[in-house]
Amino acid sequence: TQAARLNNSCVPNCTKEFSGDSLEIYTSQPVVAGTQLTICYTGLLQPSCVRQQIFRQSKHFQCGCQSDPTECGTYLSSILCPVCGGLVSPDMCQSCGHVCTAELQSSVTQLAEEMARSLLVSSDCVQLRE
Repeated sequence: TQAARLNNSCVPNCTKEFSGDSLEIYTSQPVVAGTQLTICYTGLLQPSCVRQQIFRQSKHFQCGCQSDPTECGTYLSSILCPVCGGLVSPDMCQSCGHVCTAELQSSVTQLAEEMARSLLVSSDCVQLRE
């Protein structure tokens, strides 16, 4: 058997499920005839900076998806303000206006990546690897 290859999108219109030896593709939104079907090659619950790193290292391409600083409203790449706990996007708290330096954001992101890496090697976190 052969399967058509689907292109990557960080905002895909399809989902994939593995069922035994089969790969099943389902549309996740209405799709007009002739529209390209897409899936996300990584986990959608990972921030775009993490997905980009995975694409570069294991898929050998740079994703060309439109960059969305809000991550489709999820703010996965945002950090919380150390002053009030509001969302920081891109470098200022959206609640209190506190400016968070790039260094602070980088250190928080590095800590989160270290935590994610430790989860990926845990046998309890198999779904994170997909």
